[in-house]
Order: sequence, then C-alpha cells, then structure tokens
Amino acid sequence: ASEHSQFGAGFGSIDRPSQFKIHAFAEYSVMTSGGGSVNGSLFRESGLNIGFGLQAPRWLRAVRLPINAHVERELCAEFQLLEALCEALASASAVAGASLDAARREQTIGSVEMLITGSSCASCLCALRQFRLLWPNVTLAVGMLRARAALPELRVGAGQADRN
Repeated sequence: ASEHSQFGAGFGSIDRPSQFKIHAFAEYSVMTSGGGSVNGSLFRESGLNIGFGLQAPRWLRAVRLPINAHVERELCAEFQLLEALCEALASASAVAGASLDAARREQTIGSVEMLITGSSCASCLCALRQFRLLWPNVTLAVGMLRARAALPELRVGAGQADRN
C-alpha cells in the first residue's frame, strides 16, 4: 500500500471495492453521411450512470470479466463516453426515412481524441474496438494520464536526461 500511496488507502486491496475513479474526456470533429458537421466534447466518470437511465446501451456491448462478474462494465467511463458518442454520431447522421446502416456509417468521417485517467479494462478495450468497427472512417486516438506522483522525476543536467 505504501508503494502506491498516491492512490489512497485500500489501493490493491481485494477484500473491498476500489474507490479509484477513472475519468474519460473526448473531443471530436466529424462530418456525417448527411453532409453535416458534428463537433464537441464529452466527459464521463466511472460509476456514474449519465444518459442511460434504465435503458441498456444501444450501440456497444460490455464484456463480463471473470475477475469480477458483479461489476457493471457499462458504468466504466470509457464505455459510457463511447456509447454517448455513438448516439451523437447516429443522431447527426440520421436522415428522415433512411436507416443508419453500415454503408451510411462508413460515409461518416472525422476524428476523436480521447483521454483517460487510468488503464482501460478488457471490456473497455473491446468497446474501443467496437466503436472502430461501427465507425470505420472515424479515427480514434486514445491517451492515458497517470497521477503525477506516480511518474518518475526527470532531471536534466549537463545535457543528459536522468530518471530517478
């Protein structure tokens, strides 16, 4: 526990749920199949159910992990953000009287830049892949941040970088 003191008490404990929260933020700029432009940003926090209500996710499917089958992977920050993004893209691509099939989704082009504050679970990695399969011409760049206390110090002296 002292090795990971930046995460607070109980980090790594297997006898109780973790209080560790993951946050996901994304900015996107997309041209839809209908010729419209969709730009914006989204933010989600793990454990908070924003936007789903009692409705099951429409676009993505979470994977139940054997490590803890009782965790609702739909509540992961990355999963929630990608589901909300799929809804935004689908709404913007909707044309009266037309279905949003694979051919119309392929005509949607653009980029998404996503930043998360921790490692993604296997279910969220699957959600990232599902997003890419649903929207093949929307590039997805994902970056991770770690707590500053967890990063080694970088000292520069006499023209050389030295890690502690």
